[in-house]
Amino acid sequence: MLIITHLVDLARSTKQKLKNPEIILIMGDLSFYHLNIRKSIRAANLLSVDLGKFNIDFVSIKEPYVYDNVVYGFPKNYSVIYKNIGAKCVILIKSTYKFVKLFIHEDILAVRLNISGLNFIFITVYFHPDSDFTQDMKKLEDILIKYHNDTLIICGDFNAKNRTWGSGEIDAGGSMLLNLIIKHDMIILNDPKSPPTFVGPNGHSWVDVTIVKNLDPNKVQNWKVLEDFNLSDHRTISFTIGNSLKYVTKTESHIPLY
Repeated sequence: MLIITHLVDLARSTKQKLKNPEIILIMGDLSFYHLNIRKSIRAANLLSVDLGKFNIDFVSIKEPYVYDNVVYGFPKNYSVIYKNIGAKCVILIKSTYKFVKLFIHEDILAVRLNISGLNFIFITVYFHPDSDFTQDMKKLEDILIKYHNDTLIICGDFNAKNRTWGSGEIDAGGSMLLNLIIKHDMIILNDPKSPPTFVGPNGHSWVDVTIVKNLDPNKVQNWKVLEDFNLSDHRTISFTIGNSLKYVTKTESHIPLY
C-alpha cells in the first residue's frame, strides 16, 4: 500500500528538491519488468499499455522493434536507452527518475540510479543464440569487475540453459553463466519451478534470468513469470523491490491529495 509522505520534511531529510509540483515522493515498491518482444511493434505497443496500467518503473527489453536505427513503440513518459546503431536491447526508465549511463552496447546496457538512498546499477543483457558466448560473457564480466562493490540488478535473455533456473538440461552457455554467477557472488532470483520463460511452436525453455548482487534478496518480492498474452513467444518476468521511496505523478499515485 502506498503511503503519501510529508513532502516538506522528506525533501529536507533527503536533500532533494521537488521542482515539479505534479511529482511527489511516496513510499512503495519499485517495479520491474523484463521481456524479449522479438522485434514486434505490436508487442511493444501492447507492453506499453501494461506499463501504464500497472505503473511499472523499470523495464528491460530484448530484441526491440527498430527502424532506421530508432527504437519505436514505447510510451513518451519513459526514458528510452539503447545503442543508436544495432540496438538489441533497451532499458526503459520512468521519466521521473534521473540516471547515469555507464555502459551502452548493442547487447548490454548499464545505468546507475540513486532513488532516495537506494543506489543500484540496472543492467539489461541479450545474448543472441548465434553470438560468441565467450566474448559476450567477457563484456558482462568486465562490468561486474568494475562495479563489484555496487548493488547490481541484471535482467537478461542469455539463451543459456541450466537446471538452476528451471531448464531440464544444461548447455555450455548455462554452465558458463552459472560459473560467472558463483564467481562474483551473485544471487539468482528465478524460481526453478516457474513456468518456462520461452514458449514457441517447437518447444519451451528457461533462458531469461534475473540476477542480483549486493542486494538483500528478501527485499525482492513477487518474482514471477507472467502467463498473460503479450504477442511474444517470451513471457514477461516481473518483480518488485519493496519499501523504497519512489517518484510518481499525482495521477499515478491513485491517492487523493489535499
